[in-house]
Amino acid sequence: MLYTLAHARSFVSPFVESGTCPNKQVVLDRINEACRRLMDEGDWRCTLARFRFVTNNNTITLPRNAEAVLHVDIDTVPRKVFGQSYEFLESGPGELDVQDGYGSDLMDLGGGWPTFFEMPYDDDNAVIPSTLIALSTKTEDVGQLITIRGFTSLNNEVFTGATPGEQLRIGHWQNGVEGVLNANDLPDRSVNTFIQITAVQKPVTRGYISLYTYDSSDHRMYFLGKYHPEETNPGYRRYRLASPDFDNARNVLCLVKLRHVELVHDTDVLPIQSLDALKAMVIAIREENAGNDTKAEASRVKAIRILERQLRNSRESPSEGEGLQVISEFALGSAPNLQ
Repeated sequence: MLYTLAHARSFVSPFVESGTCPNKQVVLDRINEACRRLMDEGDWRCTLARFRFVTNNNTITLPRNAEAVLHVDIDTVPRKVFGQSYEFLESGPGELDVQDGYGSDLMDLGGGWPTFFEMPYDDDNAVIPSTLIALSTKTEDVGQLITIRGFTSLNNEVFTGATPGEQLRIGHWQNGVEGVLNANDLPDRSVNTFIQITAVQKPVTRGYISLYTYDSSDHRMYFLGKYHPEETNPGYRRYRLASPDFDNARNVLCLVKLRHVELVHDTDVLPIQSLDALKAMVIAIREENAGNDTKAEASRVKAIRILERQLRNSRESPSEGEGLQVISEFALGSAPNLQ
């Protein structure tokens, strides 16, 4: 079975502040902190997931609950994942924007990207300055404000008075049908035309908020991102495919490390599927806050050992395991004892 926030509340509450804390919010905060810290401690089996993507403009963007790509297959072929310094290595490919192609690997573009996709480009590969609209799946969100920060076509940062960014009123899909709009009854559009979006700030909403560019001349819209109701400062990690041959609609299968997303609802599934490890980490946080560093470290180590044991117990048999993977560029040559 999968453990949820409700299971964790019941199990760890007696160990938050020695069980003397009746405040449900404090218990929730401790559970979230324990999950966040344990996820940072290792690649536990419950923190790994397979995601499949198609590419857009040679890039993929991870969803909000994904931290990093660990392994990748591109069109069913295993490839390598390189860091942000890939273009700057002395023996590397150089700047990918001016290369005709360099292999078919994946390069990390870093985190903090506020949209799933970049602004649209014209046929000359130049960014199209665009106004923006924001649309919700729920009528209750209409009129709330979402703040967009970025730059105009003159490379000026957008300001509203002395405040960075522009506040955009959230609209609603026609008759509540997502993807349907009436051209004669459009929601508010941004006053500014953007060529780059650097940050998005939104309130907690009832529905999902979609951000689009909008061209009033032909009513063409371009999808930029879709935000979870509880996201307030979205930021995602993006990767680029090194070869320009992989522009669109390619099969990119990734094994990713998940990242912590705040647990809110009792039905939210715990990212750490060990109540015993959560209990030990909650105790560690309690002792740490009380200044008992030795006890805190002992409980932290205990939590990690529980997860390590869980990981060992869930390993596949040798015949079904990962085995030894040798990338052709780094082949081991004649090594008859390697199986």
